Amino acid sequence: MPRTTLDGLLRTPDRPFPSPDGLAPPSGERPRTVAELTALVARAARHGMPLTVHGAGTAPPVPVRPGDPGEYLGGRLGGVLRPGGAGRPGVGGAGLVVDVRGVAGVLAVEPGRISLLPGTVLRVAEEAARATGQELALLPGSADVATASGFVCGGGPVALGSASHGALRDGNVLAVELLTREPTPRHVRLEGPDVLPVLGSHGRPGVLTRVELRLVPARSYTPVCAVFPSFDSCCRFAWSVATSDIPTRLLSLHRHPRTSLPLTSPDLCPDAPITLLLPDTNALPELAARAATHAGLLTPWPESPSHLPYSHPTLWPHPSTPRLPWLEGEYSPHQEPLFLAQLHSTTLRPCAPHFHHLELHRTPQKTLQTLTFPPHPPPTPLPLPDLKTTTTTSFNQTLHL
Repeated sequence: MPRTTLDGLLRTPDRPFPSPDGLAPPSGERPRTVAELTALVARAARHGMPLTVHGAGTAPPVPVRPGDPGEYLGGRLGGVLRPGGAGRPGVGGAGLVVDVRGVAGVLAVEPGRISLLPGTVLRVAEEAARATGQELALLPGSADVATASGFVCGGGPVALGSASHGALRDGNVLAVELLTREPTPRHVRLEGPDVLPVLGSHGRPGVLTRVELRLVPARSYTPVCAVFPSFDSCCRFAWSVATSDIPTRLLSLHRHPRTSLPLTSPDLCPDAPITLLLPDTNALPELAARAATHAGLLTPWPESPSHLPYSHPTLWPHPSTPRLPWLEGEYSPHQEPLFLAQLHSTTLRPCAPHFHHLELHRTPQKTLQTLTFPPHPPPTPLPLPDLKTTTTTSFNQTLHL
């Protein structure tokens, strides 16, 4: 797919990023307390009604499997029902729609832990944590409106902060409490590894009533980008940062940044390979020195990078684009030479232009994760066999916009 064609399908300056108000849910119930939410879950179970839980609406809807009891829409909760609230075939309609954003509040802030009601906006949680000298280990790019339960159940597994603290599953969700979907709902508490089935589940195990997230010491961050003469040197620099102890909330690599980043203006970014970072301000001298050893230059980044990484560039294409798939692949996290060899091999394959947006993460166990989030515009067939011979793991998701 030529870059010019790809550019036309992705966001450009006249296609703004979604409003910070999120996407409004269809009319439905708006509980204000856990008791009211419990009563609604019980009502849906007694009458055999599908239950659709909604939050900020900052992510596209997710596929719903036949037989599921409703739709837990989108990441951070959210998503868009079809016009008129029609459910998908085989599901039975939207049923009882519940907007949980009114069940919100910070319950407690303790060393290393913050406890939240399900509809709490994560920016509010971040501010509460920072008032105690802490911050959320992971913060989604849509934190101004994203809800705690939606981030855990419907959001992506990674976010700002993953570059230093790994994914949600890496101990960043400490505990949850949920309601079972029964005529008399049970309150169930899950802690530690028991929370894993809830992460990214879109609410299938139950409706969350409490979320406890990991906190880390607060830092001051400065957005920067490192510009390089080649993508190879860009990757070597990023690998050196990822394997160091330099604290950064973001480590995002782009071979063609004017294509892969949803910029408000192309002039914000050089038309050259870059690594986009959100590091601790105190680490800037060391980062500049590391960039220089790889023939790179560290420069300021003029706007917030929160909406730039991961699959965000493909989430909001032009309305005339009916469905824009994106792929996720994972390169080898074990050795830099193998990672670079896999990356080089993509240049010889039909899907080459779509592989050169990478995100590097450092887990709490000091292992690396190297993800790629290439858009894959139709009508090109999804090259899954090609992907599987190139990267460690891969899968694709079609976004229904």
